[in-house]
Amino acid sequence: MALVISLTAFAATSAGSATGGQRDLSDSCTIAEPAARATVEARLPGADAFCELTSQGLAGEVFHAPTLVTPELWHYQGAELSCRLQYRRTLDWITIHGSAPACKWFTRRASGWQARKRPRTRGMIQPGESSRTGP
Repeated sequence: MALVISLTAFAATSAGSATGGQRDLSDSCTIAEPAARATVEARLPGADAFCELTSQGLAGEVFHAPTLVTPELWHYQGAELSCRLQYRRTLDWITIHGSAPACKWFTRRASGWQARKRPRTRGMIQPGESSRTGP
């Protein structure tokens, strides 16, 4: 429960610092669970800290296996898109490949994450277009 509260507080703090302008690539990261070939690509301020914290929750509550965190956006070639989520009305987003349970975890546990209704293109690289594929 403490992790859920921390994730919500972190996302709210990050959302408040969003400028709405072009985003720096350092504001992105990917959480991967290699055995399942699942990834969570995140684009938000403070992505490195967000992914480190979130990877612990996903490893214990969703994947039940170790995860790894990388500083760039990528997903496994051929991995099925599970969902695209946006944090409230910000430009902050995550794209999940290969794990419907991870989508449910974010939308149920971390309030504020919701399915993206339509892609935003201004100042943001679209998932799938800029993401490179991993091993």
